[in-house]
Amino acid sequence: MHPQIRRLGIDPGAKRIGLAISDGEPAIACAYQTLHVTSLEEAARQIAERAQAESVEELVIGLPLQLSGVEGTAARRARMLAKAIGGLTAAKIVLWDERLSTVAAQRAMAQLGISVKKSRSKLDQSAAVVILQSYLDSQSDSPCGASLNPPDLYLDAPGAKSGRRQRRRAKH
Repeated sequence: MHPQIRRLGIDPGAKRIGLAISDGEPAIACAYQTLHVTSLEEAARQIAERAQAESVEELVIGLPLQLSGVEGTAARRARMLAKAIGGLTAAKIVLWDERLSTVAAQRAMAQLGISVKKSRSKLDQSAAVVILQSYLDSQSDSPCGASLNPPDLYLDAPGAKSGRRQRRRAKH
């Protein structure tokens, strides 16, 4: 059993950033906050402040890859956010494949009878919960916790490469 550390899940968006938090045993992600984005620098500052205030040791930032696994504009923006946050905090930063996290959050909200149109900020928080819970599940000792994300998505890993380059290299 790994010691429990406090983590913050981040669903980066162009207008809003959803946050989820986790600590304790069992490791369960809970909705935390929604930030309204004015600039990348301001978003990074606010996230770093919250991480410090909550004694967060690890930030799990959703990396919105396209279904094909290719990085588009949103993924590049998430990487820039991760880099900006990394300059403001000593917490470990992990980029986590978040494909379909918003779809999963929309479905969960619909099952609960919550209108997505009336509650966009709750959708962002729910997507952050999906991202963080996926990461937490991959870190557990259970067979269900097998990681689906390549280990090279750790931002602070020495010599880390993007998952796309890693997969391309593996084909040769």
